[in-house]
Amino acid sequence: MGRVVRECWKSVPAHFPQVSLHEFAIMPNHVHGIVEIGSQVGAQHAAPLPRPRSKTDSGLKAGSLGAVVRSFKAAVAKQAREELGWHGPVWQRNYFERVVRNGQEFADASRYIAENPARWEWDRENPQMKLVRLRGE
Repeated sequence: MGRVVRECWKSVPAHFPQVSLHEFAIMPNHVHGIVEIGSQVGAQHAAPLPRPRSKTDSGLKAGSLGAVVRSFKAAVAKQAREELGWHGPVWQRNYFERVVRNGQEFADASRYIAENPARWEWDRENPQMKLVRLRGE
């Protein structure tokens, strides 16, 4: 499953050219990643007239973080079913987002994601950690 998640993550900019991907970590039961959504890619020699943002069939704004996450999760689920024979849901509903406002917040978020796999042993979502707590170890 990790390979599928990584491949789909790396392909996001091919589907959303305005997206840049940064730090990313695959955890046993979730993923962390920094997604930067910029303006249209390419040279612009004139300022375009403002136009309303189009929406996807789901009601999400095209090119929004919600649309990017929805597409990524759908691609992973499809590939997992086709290539791995996965049955049942792949993802929980929704996702957690946090706006990174400056360079320090970006550095902190990047470090958190990079170090997160090393903290899995003590994560409250780790089934092994739950067993340790139940045993009182």
